Amino acid sequence: MAGATYRWYGACMIGDAEARRRWSKSVGVDRLQGISTLRHEVSALSGPFVLRLWELKGPEHDQRHTAVQSQIQATVDEFMTRITALLQERRQVLESMHLPLDACIRLVRIAIGRFVEQGLTEADWEVPDEVLSLFPDDIRSYFRPRQATVDPAPRYRSRASGDTYI
Repeated sequence: MAGATYRWYGACMIGDAEARRRWSKSVGVDRLQGISTLRHEVSALSGPFVLRLWELKGPEHDQRHTAVQSQIQATVDEFMTRITALLQERRQVLESMHLPLDACIRLVRIAIGRFVEQGLTEADWEVPDEVLSLFPDDIRSYFRPRQATVDPAPRYRSRASGDTYI
């Protein structure tokens, strides 16, 4: 709700209500809804793994013990196997939204690695440049909205052919 002081906008770094509308239009409302749906699927799959890792990283476990480290690594490995399978199952959806499968998998791998190493300490985590560069220009603003420059006619480059199209 524009002008409300009690609501948080997921992309509030983009600007005011008009700036958010322009950004949504440039990325594509259907595309944003598709990304949101996929994000919910990933979150549902991730939940039990994150809880298990949280448990293993808790004060009752000595993370220096090889057994605990092995359990953490096994949990991460199982998570990556399952998330990779989910994303591969959704490959057509990813392609329709111009989201490269490999880039999505790398992003998830980095995020889970960061969680294992640092926990949930920093809310303002940014996608590393080397991973961000794997995504189309217009979708990069989804990950870094405050650096967004909105092109009114987004363009997509086909990874297979290299062709650019609107």
